[in-house]
Amino acid sequence: VPFDDRNLALPMGFDFQKSSKCAELFALKFMEKTAKEWETELEAAGLPCAEIQSFRDWMQDKDARIARIVAEVEGLEEPQLGRTAWMTSAGEYPNLKKMERNKKVDFKGKPTPTGTKDSQPKSRPLEGFVVVDFANVIAGPAAGRMFGELGATVYKLGPGLPQHGPMVMMVWQAELHQGKKSIIVNHKVAEAREVAQRLA
Repeated sequence: VPFDDRNLALPMGFDFQKSSKCAELFALKFMEKTAKEWETELEAAGLPCAEIQSFRDWMQDKDARIARIVAEVEGLEEPQLGRTAWMTSAGEYPNLKKMERNKKVDFKGKPTPTGTKDSQPKSRPLEGFVVVDFANVIAGPAAGRMFGELGATVYKLGPGLPQHGPMVMMVWQAELHQGKKSIIVNHKVAEAREVAQRLA
């Protein structure tokens, strides 16, 4: 697999298959030495490096808990990845809860914000607005979640095939898409494009 024209530090430069193959090749190479040996060799070459904890150890890390990157979730025994962004103006954040599976979401069309000088003020500033979230990775999905926390109805439209590795598509997304209504669409199909247009 040719990687000489790719920035290996930028996973978004690969499709899922190439990214997976690259990870496989790195894993085989890194298994040739211990973590301590790699740390010594890379630091001697002037590359910043540190022996890291296992994912389980990191999830139990005190500093990760203080930063709320790792959080207890109601209904689950094991700690989970917490929030990656907060907004003071959104008020106090509720505790994370276990996901409700197979919860049906009825689509009733695009709500139109209404308001007159005689109407009651909204409890959250974006109530009545609809946001369609096509973003991925961290920044875009985090912004979409904040729109939801400010009262907007947020629809997350995702592709049928993953665009990045499992850490990006599963672990990060689980936290960043909280409060959104998720739909998987194949934009090559006319009916799917119609759904996206109705939402937008």
